[in-house]
Amino acid sequence: MFIKALLSFGGFYSTESTNQRAADRLYAAVRTVCDDENWHEQFGVEKSFRGEHSVLVLHVWLLLKRLRVEGESAKGVAQVFYDTYQDDVEHRVHAEGVRVRVSKLLNELEQGFYGSAIAYDNALASGNGDFAKALHKNVYHNEGDEFNSKKLEKYVRRELACLTRTHASAVLEGRVRFSSGHGKE
Repeated sequence: MFIKALLSFGGFYSTESTNQRAADRLYAAVRTVCDDENWHEQFGVEKSFRGEHSVLVLHVWLLLKRLRVEGESAKGVAQVFYDTYQDDVEHRVHAEGVRVRVSKLLNELEQGFYGSAIAYDNALASGNGDFAKALHKNVYHNEGDEFNSKKLEKYVRRELACLTRTHASAVLEGRVRFSSGHGKE
């Protein structure tokens, strides 16, 4: 009881703190996929800044799409999660050695995120098979054949279905994981 009171006094249970912990857990799930060499190999996504960034964008979009379903109750977590993503992108840019025109590059990457997110949303909503094309453009940068983008589409649709079935409390607390990508193709 004393420890809970102390934690409460220290702000551990505040909305800001609980949102940050949830966002950190959500982003850790995204980073797990992004950093997985086997995942990149399975889907033919280059293990480079560009490839990793595309994988980050895709998985951040997946989680933000799921959080939107929860409406007002998820807005705080979604914002902190997106801010965490943006901070990580900035660190990644610096780790790549970029020192000149960093703000311009970060702005371009942010605009790219929004463009990809809109493309994914529109392709899913259209229902006419454009989702694999959107993945080919935004993840594979229109390079290579579309075989990997079709395989990635199956993965993304499976993850969307799993996230849809994930209870709201688990999502809002950041208790989600992505599959390794392995499975029946």
